[in-house]
Amino acid sequence: MKTVRRLCCTLRLLSAVTTVAAPLAVASAVIVACDDENDPKTWVKRLDDPVHRADAIKRLAQFYEDGMTRAGNDAAAPDIKAMLDVIVDPLTKQYTGGNLDDKTRVDLMKFLAETHDLRTQPALSKALQDFEMGKTDDEVRVTCESILAMNRAGAKFDRPLLDQLWAVFAKFKLSDAKSERLYRALHDSIVALHDPSWGDKAIEKLKVPVIDNNVDSQKDQLMWWQLTSVQVLRDLGYAKAVKPLILTLLTPNKTSTLGATIQFALLKMAKDA
Repeated sequence: MKTVRRLCCTLRLLSAVTTVAAPLAVASAVIVACDDENDPKTWVKRLDDPVHRADAIKRLAQFYEDGMTRAGNDAAAPDIKAMLDVIVDPLTKQYTGGNLDDKTRVDLMKFLAETHDLRTQPALSKALQDFEMGKTDDEVRVTCESILAMNRAGAKFDRPLLDQLWAVFAKFKLSDAKSERLYRALHDSIVALHDPSWGDKAIEKLKVPVIDNNVDSQKDQLMWWQLTSVQVLRDLGYAKAVKPLILTLLTPNKTSTLGATIQFALLKMAKDA
C-alpha cells in the first residue's frame, strides 16, 4: 500500500508539471514565432548563440548585399546607413572576440572590409595584429583595401590601426609573398597614409645594409622596406630624413634601385636638401 501511495503521489506531481509546462512551451513557441526573420535585429540577437552564430553572420551579410542591390550600390543611402547602425558594431565585436572558425572569420572580415565603415577599425586592427604570412593573407589584403578606400574618402584612423599597419609592413617579406594583391594593397596603404609617426621608423629602415648577391636581401631590403620607406619620407616631406637619404643615395649597392626615388624625394624637400 505504501508503494501504491508513493506511485499515486508521483503521478499527481507529474500531472502538475505537465499542466504547468504545456503553457510555457506554447508561450516559448509563440515568442520564437514572433521573431521577424526579415529584421536584422533578430539575427543580431542570435550572434551570441554559438549554435546560430555562423548562420547569423551569413544572414546579416546577405541583408547588406541585398540592401546595396536595391539601393543601386549607394552606400550613402538612408536604408544602408540605418542597417549599418544596427549590424556593424555587433559584427565587429564578433570578429575581435576571436570565437570563430577560420572560414567564418575570413568571410566576416571580407564583409566588414566591404562596408568601408570607420566603426570596423577594431576588427581591422585585429586582422593586422594577427597577420601570419601565407595564413591570413586574404584578411590583411581586404583590410588594406578597406583602409585605402576610407583614406580616399578622407577618413582619420585611430592610433592602434596605424601602429598595426606599420607593424605588418615591417615584418612582411616580399621574398616570401604568396599574393601579389596583398603586397600591392599593403604597399599602397602605407604610402597613401604616410603617417607622421612613421618618419623615424622609415629612416631606420634605410640604415639596414644590403647583402650583395643575395636575392632575398635585394627583394626585402631594397625593393620592399627601403623603397617604400623612401616613398613615405618623400610624401611626408620629412626634413629630418635628408641626410639619411643622401647617405643612402651614395651607398653603391643601393643607388641603382633607390636612386631615382631618392632624388625625387630630395627635390620635394629642396630647401633642406
